[in-house]
Amino acid sequence: TLVNDNTLFFAIAANETREFKLKLAYTSSIVADFKFDFSGPTGVDGRYYLTCQDSVLAIRISSDPIAADSADSGCGGNGATEQAALIDGIVVNGGTAGTIQFRFAQNTAEVSDTIVLANSDLTHERK
Repeated sequence: TLVNDNTLFFAIAANETREFKLKLAYTSSIVADFKFDFSGPTGVDGRYYLTCQDSVLAIRISSDPIAADSADSGCGGNGATEQAALIDGIVVNGGTAGTIQFRFAQNTAEVSDTIVLANSDLTHERK
């Protein structure tokens, strides 16, 4: 189950467009890996572009949609070794103001913790 990160979110007004950049640092086991998405208000649309390592630690570059209930994306884990992901995106909101929220979880449940590390940074600006 995806959980909200309590620092990686921003408010978006009705009919507003915003660009964002997330510099993400995390740890997750090789078994668990890391999955995430962005949630938003009804009527939100957009796309983000992801660069990270996949589950076999090869470079992964992808593009995924942002919607009120978007599908999960994922990156690989490497135990206690800090991993990084860069996520750039654009959000076009509909008529309902709300919050763009980064959510994350383990891709495969197991006993170790998947952690978004301090100093992960989400910046955004109105377009």
